[in-house]
Amino acid sequence: MRASLTRTIALGVFLALFLAGCKFTLPQVSSATLEQYGTGRPLQARELTPNQVRALIDWFSLHGSGWYSSVVSYMPTLLVRAKHTDGDTSVINIMSNMVVVYNRSGQYQQQFTPSELAEIRRIVEAQ
Repeated sequence: MRASLTRTIALGVFLALFLAGCKFTLPQVSSATLEQYGTGRPLQARELTPNQVRALIDWFSLHGSGWYSSVVSYMPTLLVRAKHTDGDTSVINIMSNMVVVYNRSGQYQQQFTPSELAEIRRIVEAQ
């Protein structure tokens, strides 16, 4: 009985930690490129301005928790290639209901509200 209770408590703790998601920190970005796709094909690409890069960093700072590790592949829609100060690159796929980020440390995703997604879209799509 005692071993069963211990296993139940351990499983509960694991599930609570798993469901809480993890914290994701976007490494320092030095520059970024926006790529727009249609049906999986690139349509256009352009550099983000320094102000857009700062705003993107700020957006990720405000949305650092709740990310989940993922191995699912997604078709690109609105893609940002963020070049980091250490030379690495993160790819940020902004989709209709979530944001997926992958880099050397893995792939992470999180669903966001329509207003949160509109905010990140405004940041990267501004001319």
